[in-house]
Amino acid sequence: GGRFHVFDLLDEKSSEPLWSRMLYEVPPDRPVDPRATSRWLGGRGVMSALKHDPFGRPLGKIGPITDDFLCYQVGTSLYAADPLTGDVLWEKRNLPRGSDCFGDGEYLLVVPPGTHNALVLRAIDGLEVGRRVLPSDESRLFSLGRHLLTWDSAAGVLALTDPLSEQVIWTQTFDAGAQAAMIADDEVAVLEPSGGFTVLTASDGTQRVQAGVDPIEKLQHFVVLRSDERYVLMSRGAFADAPDGRLTLPAPSLIEVNGHAYGFDRQSGTLVWKTPIGRQAFDPSQPSELPILTLAAQSYLPGRPALGRNQRPFSLLLLDQRTGEIVFADESANPNMRFQVVVDREDSKIEVVFYTFKISLKSRERPAGEPAT
Repeated sequence: GGRFHVFDLLDEKSSEPLWSRMLYEVPPDRPVDPRATSRWLGGRGVMSALKHDPFGRPLGKIGPITDDFLCYQVGTSLYAADPLTGDVLWEKRNLPRGSDCFGDGEYLLVVPPGTHNALVLRAIDGLEVGRRVLPSDESRLFSLGRHLLTWDSAAGVLALTDPLSEQVIWTQTFDAGAQAAMIADDEVAVLEPSGGFTVLTASDGTQRVQAGVDPIEKLQHFVVLRSDERYVLMSRGAFADAPDGRLTLPAPSLIEVNGHAYGFDRQSGTLVWKTPIGRQAFDPSQPSELPILTLAAQSYLPGRPALGRNQRPFSLLLLDQRTGEIVFADESANPNMRFQVVVDREDSKIEVVFYTFKISLKSRERPAGEPAT
């Protein structure tokens, strides 16, 4: 960890990076442990890792990236480099380690960790041109260029603002208790306890989906996975059909799912399917275009027989995101929960591969008139 690489994806003949850089500097006469440590932060559809270098210091971050420059921080220095060559265009020194940096081709805003005071730099040369007070960390949902998308959970207000001009670009209000989550980096979803589900274009607030789902008691969080054809909504709340017991998430990037999952047509916004899912875990980073979504968790249920040494209770569910059908479900003891999903396009097959076993799913030709599966 601690190094980034820049590739030219249009060059099919070369697999070598154009250039690379470390995101930390090595102190003199110090042994180097190449491992970087991290802890996961965030929510609302955006999970980020607060990383530290081998010496326990906050690791530098990357961004923004434009056609003209790429910004990255090493130690206390922020660099703007040519994206193709890596040549440094300018350097800004004496900045707190691990600062966030966002902006566009005109201005950059640098925010030290744990604060909401931003340093404003001119993008062309890094010259300081001002300072701005930003909303709190808890309300900053995402940055789009130099604009900030914010969510006031107490008031239920979603807004896009320009910190430089201090102008509000758009705003919408939702019911108390609602939650907001990003969808990729260009849409935002809001789920209300009453069941209201809204998807908006982040840049201008245009409504993409306005639909209703079942009311959700004690809504804690939700996530939306977007593919070319659909949105899949999963949430965690009080769910009467869920089994008693507790769930252990084996990785911090996973989210707990406890309630109905819903599939919406992306073009029309209409509800296509609804499926109950109780006490499961979902990794939002899995490929959204795969027909099968994998949910897996360590589940501890009352009355389950005692397990042997080095065995863990394991619950697995495979969901067809096209139809909402659960194509595979199993609860067993498994010493290792790690798995990977392997796609064989030529053989029209998907395999979920674990350390000791694998599950193969193969599409089949269906008779005329039979619904798609």
